[in-house]
Amino acid sequence: MLHPGDLFAPPPPADLYLLASVLHDWDDDSAAQILAALGRGATRATRLRVFEMLLPDDATPHRAKMSDVLMLLLFDGGRERTAGEFRRLLERTGWRFERVVPSPGPMSVIEASRPATGQGSP
Repeated sequence: MLHPGDLFAPPPPADLYLLASVLHDWDDDSAAQILAALGRGATRATRLRVFEMLLPDDATPHRAKMSDVLMLLLFDGGRERTAGEFRRLLERTGWRFERVVPSPGPMSVIEASRPATGQGSP
């Protein structure tokens, strides 16, 4: 079931939250607010999947680099991020980074979940 809503307000509890090409539109603080809002709606069993292009950590050519320039031009603070930057954003907002699943295309899937009770943020 799809549920329209405000990205900055907690959504109803769900087994899975899916963000596809959402966080790259926002600066780090706004992206963190979105992830924190999801965390306030999440249960301990909620999983998060984020579909985004990942910037390589080195000089490897990648479409994400052109997209990064476009994000900077089109959105105030929007940007592509590395896997490490996504890890830090997720952990900053109480999510546990699990892994990145690459795809044959430019997108990757960043998998996260809620930490067990007593670990990280609530």
